[in-house]
Amino acid sequence: MAGKDFKTIDEQIEILRSRGLIIEDETEAKDFLFRNNYYRISGYSLTLRKNDVFAKSATFRNIEDIYHFDHEFRHIIPPLPTTSSIFCAFVVGIRQ
Repeated sequence: MAGKDFKTIDEQIEILRSRGLIIEDETEAKDFLFRNNYYRISGYSLTLRKNDVFAKSATFRNIEDIYHFDHEFRHIIPPLPTTSSIFCAFVVGIRQ
């Protein structure tokens, strides 16, 4: 299996835009990608896209918000077995 080619931050932004993601503040998005890595944050966008196409109203801010929620959730809740923490995140997510 071949690895993925390296993409610059600008190329990552272009990929996200080409898939329909709305990026309101490109400088902020670039900074976030630089600090967190495109492939690391891609999992946080799963609920915002289908077949690599983002929902019409999906924004980069949505991905940041999901990322920050997950980060805070993991620090507030005592370490739980992985399946329990995923279930809790799911329950909270569907109620929003």
